Amino acid sequence: MIHQSRRLFLMRHGQTVFNLEMKERGTDPGVPDPGLTELGRQQALDAARKMEQSDELPVAILTSPYRRTLETAEIVASVIDRPIVIEPLIREHVYFSCDQGTHRSELQKFWPQHDFSLLPEVWWSHDDESHDIVTARAMAFHDKARKLVKEDEPWLVVSHWAFLLSLTGYKFLNGEYVAMDPDHLDPQSVIPPELPVKQKLS
Repeated sequence: MIHQSRRLFLMRHGQTVFNLEMKERGTDPGVPDPGLTELGRQQALDAARKMEQSDELPVAILTSPYRRTLETAEIVASVIDRPIVIEPLIREHVYFSCDQGTHRSELQKFWPQHDFSLLPEVWWSHDDESHDIVTARAMAFHDKARKLVKEDEPWLVVSHWAFLLSLTGYKFLNGEYVAMDPDHLDPQSVIPPELPVKQKLS
């Protein structure tokens, strides 16, 4: 059961150009660090408006450094007026072309209002990440979240499908957000996500 006074809101970013083309092609379209589609922006806005109407708003927004999560977090923040904090632990499982990130110096140019000082210049892995590596990150964030979330001060986490699956065992849709008890996430019990077989791009 979720304790009303201790909540962690978890949200997957809105639909991206990669998500759209991957669905149409069935193979990796080769789109590094994609932004949101028009539908993805609307999904983020719809989620933000639902949050705004609730009686329990997050005190701040933790977001992954990828463009899709930053754009989602910006849309949500524009509605609920909450600060954005960059959290590299919640970045995506590096597997597809979309998981190649943008260098820290470039992110700082695009979003000068945010603090990217926790990031090295290249903050994502250049190699495919194993399930064990991603699970270790999920467990590290779980420990951090339990210390971070205070009574009556929920946080919103904007992250990615595979990372959120490793953290919770739940398969999030684009733009979906749920409330969870930060004391009872259990990434150790999650079965490795079933990712499609990658094909080489021509």
